[in-house]
Amino acid sequence: MTVYKVRNRSAFTLVELLVVIAIIGILIALLLPAVQAAREAARRSQCVNNLKQIGVAMHNYVDTHKQLPTCELYRETGQSNNSQTWDNADKGSSFMKLLPFIERSNLYEALRESTTNWKHARGAGFTPDVLIWELQYNPKTFEPVDSGGKQFKTTHIPAYWCPSSDSSKWQDGNQDDDAMRCYNVNMGPTRVGDHGACQDSGLIVYSGNYFGITGEGDGPGHRWRGEHYNPNGIAGPFSRCNWAASFAEVGDGLSNTLLAGEILPNRYDGGWGRSFIQSSGTHSTTSAPPNAPIEMVNGPQVAPHSSIDPDQTDLGHQCTQRSFWNIWAMGFRSKHTGNGCNMVLGDGSVHFFFHNIDYELWQRLGCRNDGRAVKLPEGG
Repeated sequence: MTVYKVRNRSAFTLVELLVVIAIIGILIALLLPAVQAAREAARRSQCVNNLKQIGVAMHNYVDTHKQLPTCELYRETGQSNNSQTWDNADKGSSFMKLLPFIERSNLYEALRESTTNWKHARGAGFTPDVLIWELQYNPKTFEPVDSGGKQFKTTHIPAYWCPSSDSSKWQDGNQDDDAMRCYNVNMGPTRVGDHGACQDSGLIVYSGNYFGITGEGDGPGHRWRGEHYNPNGIAGPFSRCNWAASFAEVGDGLSNTLLAGEILPNRYDGGWGRSFIQSSGTHSTTSAPPNAPIEMVNGPQVAPHSSIDPDQTDLGHQCTQRSFWNIWAMGFRSKHTGNGCNMVLGDGSVHFFFHNIDYELWQRLGCRNDGRAVKLPEGG
């Protein structure tokens, strides 16, 4: 009888191994984009939840104070900013005022205790005192000492941070620096300055009284930068002064008016280093379309084209550089896929607005009382 020996294979052949590696590589290549998309979807969902929380907080604030939270950046004419303390209503930015309504009452009360003599650091300047310290106690006398601890401006507020942002959570990545914020309130289609050659002929905000806003200011139309107290001259629900709209003053309806939206801290005009404490730099406008091109901090220049009309290419670098009172730099923007940004409306709903939204519609959503009906774009 013939006996056949069965030869046991101890390993794959080289060809088989290469085939298996190739298959695994293909599977990873197919899976990686799906994983990245799932992660971005989760980040975007968190951002939407943050804005919903901000919207609910604003409603609760209005229920308590009968108006939206003011920024306290400028006071009435003749009143020195140095006269402001916590107790005479200077309580910082709109986002500071919302702290008790986003379950951060402990931080708000700690600020109250530590800022009895809180004043603006620059007299009649732009920024409240950022050197506010957590309340410390003298170890010998146990008396409160209003210095020497952690600065409040370094406190990171998760509800004010979008995880899709490409900025550091702290200025220059240092946790001892200002904590960044990814959301701003809406000043609407507000004139923010010509900035040299940056005057896009497509900007409706420069077309006089197009929206029926007839306030004082530089040039026709809206008050320059929203810096006065006459509601008739303020286009959006927020201004840079000690004024913000009540819901009754949102004449177009809460579901037709933007309250707040996303910004990228390293691409924002208001300065690199804006914490929730600072009143300056907490406002954006709809003068620029969503995601209008802008350079980032320490980044390369951006091509000087118009987001409204791509054929307009002779606008100059002043339009796209990140600088104070630049039309583009004062806009809303994000790093979400889809080239747009999330915004919360007055009714608390959150919508994603693409960069190519009809520009007139974007302005009307930014304005609180132009009296014209709007229809939200589909797919946002």
